[in-house]
Amino acid sequence: MAFIIDRQTINDLNIFGKVRGNSVYGVFNSTRTRGGAQLLEEMFHYPLSDAERINHRSTVIRYFMDKNVRFDFQNEWFDALEGYLANRDERSRLMPEDNTLQRRMKRCVGGDMEFEQVLKGVLAGINLINTVRGFLAQAEGENNPYAQECKELAQLVAAPQLAWTPEENGKTKLSYARTSKYDNLLRYEGYELILKILRYLYQIDAYISIAEVARERGFVFAEALPLGGNILEIEGMFHPLIENAIPNSIQADAEHNVVFLTGANMAGKSTYMRQTALIVLMAQIGSFVPAKSANIGLVDRIFTRVGASDDLASGQSTFMVEMNEVANILRNATANSLLILDEIGRGTSTFDGLSIAWAVVEYISNPKLLGAKTLFATHYHELTELEGKLNSVNNYCIAVKEKGDDIVFLRKIVKGGADKSYGIQVAKLAGIPELVINRAKDIVNQLSANDITETVKNISVEGQASGKKKKPHLDEVDLTQMSLFDTVKDDDIIQELRDVDISHMTPMDALNKLYELQNKVKNRW
Repeated sequence: MAFIIDRQTINDLNIFGKVRGNSVYGVFNSTRTRGGAQLLEEMFHYPLSDAERINHRSTVIRYFMDKNVRFDFQNEWFDALEGYLANRDERSRLMPEDNTLQRRMKRCVGGDMEFEQVLKGVLAGINLINTVRGFLAQAEGENNPYAQECKELAQLVAAPQLAWTPEENGKTKLSYARTSKYDNLLRYEGYELILKILRYLYQIDAYISIAEVARERGFVFAEALPLGGNILEIEGMFHPLIENAIPNSIQADAEHNVVFLTGANMAGKSTYMRQTALIVLMAQIGSFVPAKSANIGLVDRIFTRVGASDDLASGQSTFMVEMNEVANILRNATANSLLILDEIGRGTSTFDGLSIAWAVVEYISNPKLLGAKTLFATHYHELTELEGKLNSVNNYCIAVKEKGDDIVFLRKIVKGGADKSYGIQVAKLAGIPELVINRAKDIVNQLSANDITETVKNISVEGQASGKKKKPHLDEVDLTQMSLFDTVKDDDIIQELRDVDISHMTPMDALNKLYELQNKVKNRW
């Protein structure tokens, strides 16, 4: 299984950001080398999918943190060595016979730039290799989870091509003859050897960077559980980009896979969902996470649908873009995925939006259809009625404190659902004129007389009789009834395929039929 993270999720979680310093990557990137920074970036793009590998990497990073392992390498060594190794043109190779009087005179006055560049690269290689030996001595000891990698690195620096380096330790100048000899050993004979050593050092650099950030910020080790555990338990989590963030917690499992989140706009619902997804991602990187404790079952993919935007290039409305994204999620997610869905259905009428959101939750919560771990935020507080109708749905809300017509966001997640949206109060906080606010109050009072909440209470879950707060068993849901996400049996698809007469279809009709059958296959059970 490969963990997949798409561009939308990267953007929604602000992994890299428009300005990388103001991003999750920027928080963790205290690397000293370009190679270490690139490796760290790759770790975010390609999280691990095997619990054993994840926990090994986390254990190594924790060891570096506990032992306060230092990366005593100078940046300029890497810059000089990388530039030096990049130029392997034979014309730049130093030859002993080129040590002419003319070249010696140039060196005396600092005019032999070619030689100076080679010398700089050779000295950087000497310093770096000898420092590696010091690092390995520092890392020696029992219970070192990085012992195997250290052994492999020690074998590399012990190669015959590098046996001379201790003799030249600390040198700032070398003769032409020695520089020529060492240039051949480093840049040509030992080229692949040096590259392998650098890759180990980049990895160490990235790991130490994460360890230092974890120590400074009080992050914790996250225990990664094998795929299929469907456990999500995080205590005291917070977003690493928010100062003085209020810690919150989350708990979900296979039987309670949908966390339903209601509350006022601007109360912090989106932040809560983003930080949850971010911590899951960071756990599968093998990184420490911003939380008090974390116990996380592996996921095969993270899907996010946060924010609203239209697509001017294709002429799609905000609502159409939203529906396309939701459709992609429902078609590609599995029971082992993590879904982050924010305000589904907001781009259309209240009744249509509420209906779509309701049907989506039914589909996701049913283990026979999907059963993915899901955080679902909505301004349709009527949907809180789904707790009790669906065993897998649990209501949570963002706590607020009311002071007359004013509200204070407490940024704390509490059990239960919000019974109102506080839209007018938020509008007042935004600075909407008082005249408009007062008129809105009058209108909302009139509309409340026709509130749909009571109607919602009497809506039955698909395949079940209506009844308030009845807790059904999902395995008893009648899937034969028609719904937004109708299901079909394999036999039905096979029979329909037999009946297709391809010889009398246009290419476009054939493609449309293939698309129709493909959708039915995805929805079969």
